Amino acid sequence: MKRFFSVTSLVLAASLSTLAQDYPKAEVFGGYSFLHSDDNPSFRAPGANLHGWNASVTANLNLWFGLTADFSGHYDSSSSSAVITTPGFPGFPVPSPLPTFTTSVRSDTNIHTFMAGPRFSYRKRERITPFAHLLFGVTRRHVETKISSSLFGRTSFSNNESGFAGAVGGGLDVSLGGKLALRVIQADYQLTHVFGSNSNNARISTGIVFRFDQ
Repeated sequence: MKRFFSVTSLVLAASLSTLAQDYPKAEVFGGYSFLHSDDNPSFRAPGANLHGWNASVTANLNLWFGLTADFSGHYDSSSSSAVITTPGFPGFPVPSPLPTFTTSVRSDTNIHTFMAGPRFSYRKRERITPFAHLLFGVTRRHVETKISSSLFGRTSFSNNESGFAGAVGGGLDVSLGGKLALRVIQADYQLTHVFGSNSNNARISTGIVFRFDQ
């Protein structure tokens, strides 16, 4: 009888341990993302701040290890204009008022990135899950500039290029109950290589996580 109770206790302890170490088999994240790049592809100024979205899908293979596919898109637009007065020339009559012409420039930039790699989670607490990941993939940049002048008319040009992308970072998820969690923050250092040069980027994201088969 004592042996029966001992075996039963061990089985119950193992079952409780398994329940305590339960984890979501899959997680889907989506939310807002901010990207700061030290390379401004629209050539307006050094660096660029872009706003957009970040989404990911993670398949957890055990309590602490999973594989993540990460997608993001960031966008920026800016415009400027100038009014130029035609100068007068000596020996020629000067009209009044002096003739002027205007020039405006609009630049649109979008950056899309797809990366994948391992994710490591720390699940010792029921409500809070910090994690770290290492991602590799590709990025695509599209830059379009439109110039409009009352003297020369309108013209535009664009540039597209795809290249390498890699990121290392992590974040913190807080359970909201049930299958939902809040990704309080995800912070990544992102390296990309496009237009023949490296760009060191900082990406910060936040949003909602949906957990499945927990």
